[in-house]
Amino acid sequence: MTATGTPAAVPLRFLLSGVGLFAVAWIVLSVRPDLVTAHPLHPGVLTVVHAVTVGFGASVLLGAVHPLVPVLLGVPLAAPRWGGPAWAIFTAGAAALLGGFWTSSYGLVAAGGSAATLGTLVVAVDLLRTARRARRIPWPAACVLASVAALTITLLLGLLLASARVVPQLAPFAVGWTPLHLTVGLAGAFGLAMLGAGHALLGMFLLAHGRSFRALRAGAVGVLAAATFAASTRFGPALWREPWREPWREPWLGVTSPALIATAAALAVAAAALLLDATTAWKRRMRRRPDAAVAGWLVALAWIPVAWGLLMLGRPSDAVIAFLLGAVGTGICGMSIKIAAFLTWQHRYAGRIGVDGASDAAPTPTLADMMLPRLARWTTGALTVATLGVLVARSGTALDAVLGPGLALALPTVAAVLGATAACGALAHLTWIVAGPHRPRSEGTSTTLAPSDAPTRTGAVA
Repeated sequence: MTATGTPAAVPLRFLLSGVGLFAVAWIVLSVRPDLVTAHPLHPGVLTVVHAVTVGFGASVLLGAVHPLVPVLLGVPLAAPRWGGPAWAIFTAGAAALLGGFWTSSYGLVAAGGSAATLGTLVVAVDLLRTARRARRIPWPAACVLASVAALTITLLLGLLLASARVVPQLAPFAVGWTPLHLTVGLAGAFGLAMLGAGHALLGMFLLAHGRSFRALRAGAVGVLAAATFAASTRFGPALWREPWREPWREPWLGVTSPALIATAAALAVAAAALLLDATTAWKRRMRRRPDAAVAGWLVALAWIPVAWGLLMLGRPSDAVIAFLLGAVGTGICGMSIKIAAFLTWQHRYAGRIGVDGASDAAPTPTLADMMLPRLARWTTGALTVATLGVLVARSGTALDAVLGPGLALALPTVAAVLGATAACGALAHLTWIVAGPHRPRSEGTSTTLAPSDAPTRTGAVA
């Protein structure tokens, strides 16, 4: 049980299963490198994309909110024991969803999507009940809660799209929802989570105090505007929804309808707000040198302007790859290490502090003793290079001209194998943190936590 009253096993299960499915996604790409350049609607591509979004990103998000939201709101979870069943239902649904995409069985996709949505709804209702107990809801908590709401909406829209393949009568109702499905999922679920959780976690891990919530407000408005404009691609007038005629089309612009241009502009506001908030935390930091896990999060943020630039260059699929594999994948792997360390320390070692004789019999490790910095740095570097390799491999004929047909053909395989190694390394790192025999790294290590590292009820996620 953590200091917030949440059973530690609940968020740790979400984290481990999520990172495990991230490794599965990279392993599939290493076995089937042809999927790197396949059509976005190819069954294998859909499997990999949803392994990263639902299996990995959504699972880690649902796990992280269990300890994080109570800290941000200052109240314990309303129903902490709901987390175990929610994890079981969600994980089973995610597995069925991926199996359905791989076999092109949309009945199985709909069934798996239903279970994943149900598991998400259980967590969302628990968070709603918790929020009602709080005296106030600060902006970081509001962004995190909104991200869970956006995840729920995304899963419901995906369920509609999948059900339309099974029930033809639903097909007319499913037309035109894809832009909203993508925008709410990528910018709403993941963008808002990075904005709210990043503000809170960077402030804690870098000891950056005194930051305002202006960037969070601007980012939330940007995401809401982007979702509104994306929805208008279905309900707006034809002149707003349809692409411009060819004479009016700018050659550099990848999206040509006014609705999609407005959506991209709103996403630029949200991205700028996220980067501004992280920059402010970096400038105000008291801890001059971040550890390897936090550095991974900061490296991941650099992929956000890259993704937006690829979108405006007319490469939306590459923009999604840069955001999911670069920003979301690298960032989540970094922060998962810190969150798992806090949770595990609180569960395994917090009871030793202040107990006579306990420290002498079994020295209490610090948070730093529980993490493997070299492995964390390897994970960040390898995921960065692997993502870059995937993007370069998608350059097609231009890549053949530079590297030659042989090297160009091998690049997707090399990039995917490197990504799979990095993701498996992240999973091994989490497993070590949760179950490893931690020991102080030197004889002079204190058996109590330094004030800057100690998990507290108000200043940490555990």
